[in-house]
Amino acid sequence: MPSASSDHALVLCVDEKKTALFAVLDIANGSGSDGRQFRQKHEQFLGFLRNLDQCVPEEFNVHVILDNYEAHKHPDVRAWLAQRPRYHVQCNSSYSSWVNQAERWVGTIAKGTIGRRPFISVKDQALRIDAFVQRYRRSSRPFVLGAAAADFFLQKIARVCARISAV
Repeated sequence: MPSASSDHALVLCVDEKKTALFAVLDIANGSGSDGRQFRQKHEQFLGFLRNLDQCVPEEFNVHVILDNYEAHKHPDVRAWLAQRPRYHVQCNSSYSSWVNQAERWVGTIAKGTIGRRPFISVKDQALRIDAFVQRYRRSSRPFVLGAAAADFFLQKIARVCARISAV
């Protein structure tokens, strides 16, 4: 059984958007991808995980950072993950979406594909997302948290800690 060392590990942030755009961001190199489904249910998320499992070499541990989306907690998803010890799942706590870099990736996709132009169809949306992801991959790099953003998040954490301590 592979160890959880970082020598052969892949860390992925996963998020989803309205038309079930399951976005994956490799935090080591900033490379993103997507897998569209037309509904956001646990079956589609399992399909996404199965596809991911086929793409990642078996010697790699897969660390997956998720939000608290209901499909991630479904018993079928938990059972699938339990049968694969190379998967290490971290679910962000509520109201901490900023920790998951895939949230930023989804925002980048939305900004790069939607802008001020509406989609005329689901097919149009899929084509624009595909084109954007291909352009983005040519120059992808890890997201870097700047000083202003880091200060903002540290202040947010301090407020939450103060609230928790007061209880």
